[in-house]
Amino acid sequence: QVQSLLPTAQYADRNVVLLLPGALPREQIGLLLGVFEACRLPVVGIVDAAVAATRHHYANQTLLHIDVGLHATTVSRLRQSDALSALDDVRAVDDCGLQTLMDAWLKFFATEFVRQCRFDPLHSAAAEQHLFDALPAWLQQVEQQPQTQLAFSTDGHEHTIDVNRVDVVNVVASYYQRIADVARALLGGGQAPALQFRVTSLALPGFTEMLCARTGGAFFTVADDAPVVHTAHVLANLALD
Repeated sequence: QVQSLLPTAQYADRNVVLLLPGALPREQIGLLLGVFEACRLPVVGIVDAAVAATRHHYANQTLLHIDVGLHATTVSRLRQSDALSALDDVRAVDDCGLQTLMDAWLKFFATEFVRQCRFDPLHSAAAEQHLFDALPAWLQQVEQQPQTQLAFSTDGHEHTIDVNRVDVVNVVASYYQRIADVARALLGGGQAPALQFRVTSLALPGFTEMLCARTGGAFFTVADDAPVVHTAHVLANLALD
């Protein structure tokens, strides 16, 4: 994967800076460094992804950066001084990543098709893949409307179901609650929280809404490429200095 992203012939012996989640185990970091070394791509620095994503100063607020990954969600508490940010504490909420959420929603929608249409979209691998591919657009549709109709076409037939946004959120509410519990534990008492999410979190129905409600925090977003852009800006300034 590294060679496909950075072909050795073009990038060999160039210095690399890695942006990594703060909760990544040291063993995995070591393996990753070994992979880059084998690809003749020397790693000269490691930057915490939550710190790299933070470009704003949240005055009089405790800053939490919440990042939903594939297998886990990382919750980072950041310490800020003027325009500088540093990692203060970090927790990983295992089995609360995109894969877990998507699997729960896939089963929910499949059950609704069986219940409402007597059609099982999991009857074949091809149909199941089609259902999985449809999930992002369906979730966006659900997030925008309290009640919506979803259509699934296969073998020349169209099947439709009516779904309620509340029901879709309830499917994953226990996972959201686990993340909220970790966020509240990191906050403790004191200043009001500022919750910083990547834009991709907006595609998860009810996620930011529930996290803000459970923690009493204010909601902020950062672009998905913010860590890369911010780190490049800092490195460029260091080079000029």
